[in-house]
Parts: sequence; C-alpha cells; structure tokens
Amino acid sequence: VAFRLQTLLGKIMAVGLTLTFAYSPQMADWDGVLMSESLSFSLFVFLLSLLIELAHRIKKEGLQATRVTWGLAVVWLLATSLWVFTRDSGAYGILVTVLLLGRGFLLPPVRKRLPPMLVAFLFLSLSVVFIFHNATLRASDRWVNPLMNNLIKNIMPYPDRLEYFAGLGLPVTEELLSFVGSDGNETGIYDAEGLMPWVYESGFSAYQRYITAHPFLAIQRLYQNLDAVFVANRQPYFRGSQQSTPLWMIPVGDILHLRDPIVLAVDLILTMVLVSAVLLFKRYSKIAWAIVFGWLFICELALLFVSFHGDALGVTRHTLGAVMPARLSMWLLGIVLIDTLIEIKQNKPL
Repeated sequence: VAFRLQTLLGKIMAVGLTLTFAYSPQMADWDGVLMSESLSFSLFVFLLSLLIELAHRIKKEGLQATRVTWGLAVVWLLATSLWVFTRDSGAYGILVTVLLLGRGFLLPPVRKRLPPMLVAFLFLSLSVVFIFHNATLRASDRWVNPLMNNLIKNIMPYPDRLEYFAGLGLPVTEELLSFVGSDGNETGIYDAEGLMPWVYESGFSAYQRYITAHPFLAIQRLYQNLDAVFVANRQPYFRGSQQSTPLWMIPVGDILHLRDPIVLAVDLILTMVLVSAVLLFKRYSKIAWAIVFGWLFICELALLFVSFHGDALGVTRHTLGAVMPARLSMWLLGIVLIDTLIEIKQNKPL
C-alpha cells in the first residue's frame, strides 16, 4: 500500500495503521487458535497486496504485460486458490472476480486497456478453481452439518419454508420436527427416518434453490441481522495473558475493528468518493485503486451473504471472512483518499 501511494503522509499513515490493525489483539489473538480463520486472514492480505500491485502494473503497461506482471498474476492465482480452500465462502469471491473480468473485457473502453492473454488466463484459471472447489465441496461431508443447522433453525420453524422444502422431497416427519427449537449441532437428527438419503441426494441443491428463489427474503434476513454480524471483534476461544497481550492496544483495536455495520455504508461512500475524484479531477493515476476497492466491496457483500446463509450457528465467526476485509478496506480507503486530495491540492501531474 505504501509503495503505491504518492505522498509521504500517505505512506506513513499506511504503514502505521496497517500494522496497528494487524497486531491489535482483535486480529493477533487468532494466531493462538488452530482454526482456519488465521490462515484465511493471512492469505487474504497476501492476495490483496498482490492485487494492488497487479492493478497498478496493468494500468501502466496496458496491452503488453511484462514477465514480472505475469509472474505476479500466477502467484496471485495460487494465493487466491489456497485462500478459497481455507474457507468455502471464498469461492464466491472468485465467482465475483470471474464475472467482473468477463464483464470488463466485454466493454470496448476497458478491453482496449487490458492485456488480453493475461485476462483470458486469469478468467479461465479462476473458473477452473471455482468449479473444482464446488466439486470437492459436494463430494465432501463438510456441508452436511451446516445444512442440518439451517434446517433446524431457519427452515423447520417456519411453515411456508418447510412446505417449500417438502415440495423438494424433504421427508417431514414427527421425529424430524421434534428438533425444532433445539440448539443446533444435533447428532440425533441424523437418525430421522428417510432424512439422510434425501440430504445426500438433494439437500445441497435444495437449499441453493431456496436461496435463489427467495433473494429478497435472503437479503432482508441478512440486513436485519447485520448488528449480530458486527457485534464482536475478539475471537472467543483464546485470550492472551497480560504478559503476552498488550492490553493497552485493546481500546485502539476497538477503534480500528469497529463493531458496527456502518462500516459497510462507509466503505460504499468512500469508494464512490474515490471513483468521483478520479473522474472529476482526472486523477487517472488512481484508477487502479478505484478498481481494487470496487472489486473489494463487491466481494465483501458476496462473502457476507454466502457466509451468513451458510450456517445458522456461529454466524459472527463465519462472517469474519467478509467483516475483516470490510473493516480493513474502510481505513485503507481513507488513506488513499487523503493521498488523492493532497495530490489534487498540490496540482501534481496526472
């Protein structure tokens, strides 16, 4: 980030804020837990760093990507693939990227400024990764328990939703309905008559069909529960001791890791301000930043939607893969905007 900013103030702010964000207990404590979150956070920051560099290089080089740019693209692809397999919701970040690449390449003003072979390579490679991930996910059993939790918490207590799934073959029995109101993660539900054959044959696709058929309801549920998504910023499994955790950093971390869904609104507003500054003041040197943050915001929404609806339990933890980037991008956007405004005030060359 600092390397691609133009002003000394922007560079200093980028280094100080990013490191404080990373080493505050709200983030650093995850390294003490053997779960996928820590690896997912690290890989995301790595791929975001590579993407920032890639976007600036492509903007500068135009139609002819250099070998260095190709090398960075390959490393970014590998990092992104690893990131997807740490948390399944990341696959939909890849889907968003594929759709944006395809859409952008269809627009003549954009296509004339992009290296066609590099874009085609990324488009096809990411498509393969997305398809491969979905195939391995369906072949595994790791989606079964989240689906059961969704049945118990989000489907069976509601007659209209239950009727929809019954129409898709869900065997509704008294034994199955006896789990309504339970806490979730119920092992006994696996013994419900006729349930598991249906789950393995149709359960995955049935839940996808339900979400697709009721998009406004799905969006409304997410919107109504945004407070629950942002309510926490400390991992609940491990607390560092006073000797290992700088307690004075916790209040600082609370500022950087805001526990309020207003983060999403601020992200959107700042992204729009950055795009407007690029267009109105012709700060074309900032186009790469606008593209990165536009991509990041859309990915955050996709990851948030998928991770929220993926499992009825542990929503706050499951959505961290979207919430952490949202919090980070809000502060990075502020720094990039400050850098841009200083450039405009100093009338630096475009």
